[in-house]
Amino acid sequence: FIMPFYLNPYTDVMSRGPLDVEDVPLLESSNESSAKKNSSLFTSSSSGIHLSATTLLFIVWAAYAFGGITIETFAQGRKTNWNGIFGKDEKNNRNVTLTGIENATFEVAYSRVEAASKMSDDEAPWPRPAWLMSFPNSGTSFTSYLILLSTKTKRATNYGERNLDENGNSVPVFDGDLDGPFWADPQQDKYTYPTRYVVTKTHCGGYCESCGPLMYVKSPYSFLHSCLSGHRTHVDHTGESQVLHATYAPEKIHRAIHLIRNPFDNVVSRYHLEQHEQIKRDGTVMPLTKEGFRDYCKQLRKDYKQDERDSPIWNKYIFDLLKDVPCHADFFRYIQWHNLAFISLNDFMKIPSYTLHYENFESRFNETAMEILDFLELEQVHDFPEFVPGKRYHEYFEEDEKARVKEAFRHMASIETWQSIERYFEDIEG
Repeated sequence: FIMPFYLNPYTDVMSRGPLDVEDVPLLESSNESSAKKNSSLFTSSSSGIHLSATTLLFIVWAAYAFGGITIETFAQGRKTNWNGIFGKDEKNNRNVTLTGIENATFEVAYSRVEAASKMSDDEAPWPRPAWLMSFPNSGTSFTSYLILLSTKTKRATNYGERNLDENGNSVPVFDGDLDGPFWADPQQDKYTYPTRYVVTKTHCGGYCESCGPLMYVKSPYSFLHSCLSGHRTHVDHTGESQVLHATYAPEKIHRAIHLIRNPFDNVVSRYHLEQHEQIKRDGTVMPLTKEGFRDYCKQLRKDYKQDERDSPIWNKYIFDLLKDVPCHADFFRYIQWHNLAFISLNDFMKIPSYTLHYENFESRFNETAMEILDFLELEQVHDFPEFVPGKRYHEYFEEDEKARVKEAFRHMASIETWQSIERYFEDIEG
């Protein structure tokens, strides 16, 4: 489980300077005794640190504003080998510990999600949004299109700014609720509104490609927040169009499809998308070949080499394993994303979920397609679209590089994540 640490810059306890609380998560206590010792920070004992009322109020405010994670999540995190990933502050040769201040921050932040999740299904209106959540380029477009074509029902999305009505506005799934989600096909009259679950696209967060660790590292709470967030377009009374941020409450989501794709194919597909985006931006053409991909990755490594070396998220062992793998940071983002997706669904949301492997469309297409519709309680009224297999890119990586990714993932993945991706490494030695 990937959770680099931040230390509260507003306290005297092991401060490392101001880091963004929402985007930089935390590391588990190095041992139980240190956690007990840190809990004394909230006592009035002579050995403790006395916190003023102003400081305590600030902690509560920061927790509400930025979020954090709960100790329950840390207990779940102990299912994997934390010390083998980020158990040491290498620069200062000391173990990283969790302070009592941070413990309280997590509990306050998590309570917002826990309280919101208590609405029973009997109280919720229909249709009910069900996430189609995926690390980008995992097969989201085909999966969504399969549902659209075979059921002839509309879809929803977090990203309403791209899906507008005839007046140029985003259209919320729930009338008048501008927090989202939004209809993805507001002007498609040939599709009906679903009466049961409406598939709702979200990519959550932590997937930016041309960025350093401070941008792509997420805590469980900030990741969940990004799963619930997107944008909408609004045309005001002057006729001016504005793109506004939107975040909805977690009780709106009642089910989730968690889409997973082979990491090697996923990473190369992201390069292909970036190539198309680059052409739109400035006309630069990057060849869709192994050489083009590896050249692109070399440039990214050069651009963010220092940021990665300075960041506490990269344990030396993991960094040495991955540093020479093309687009190594994207493998970090991939494993972090799926770790946090399982935490969001199982520990925070606690909703029914269906894990969908993109490759199942090739090996057992009809069964997989029907399982998706059954999960969403949607009726098939039209033939499924044709699935075109063959988008495999293992040859873009050398055998040694694939073995290094396998070894790194065995250390970094949570139990749930490794059980879901182990199939992709069965033929790789190491």
